[in-house]
Amino acid sequence: MRYYAVDFGYFSGIFRKIICAGFCLCESACTVIKEIRRQGETLTIIIITARKDDRKRAIAFKNGANDYITKPFRFSDLLERIKIHLSRG
Repeated sequence: MRYYAVDFGYFSGIFRKIICAGFCLCESACTVIKEIRRQGETLTIIIITARKDDRKRAIAFKNGANDYITKPFRFSDLLERIKIHLSRG
């Protein structure tokens, strides 16, 4: 299987966020998210995708994603969402 992640946030020796861009939310992408959650990781997972399908959004959240952003989006909106998630711990 092949997995893609474009940004890993690193803070104080631990991963705090993962931004997954271009995930089509196919079975392999959901497997990655589920495995992260199965291992007890509480880091923030933000999906960035061009898919505006409500079903795909629901699948992402069901499998453990914390946020779902569709393209096009403003970079400032992404930064605000990251700040909100990081402030929650």
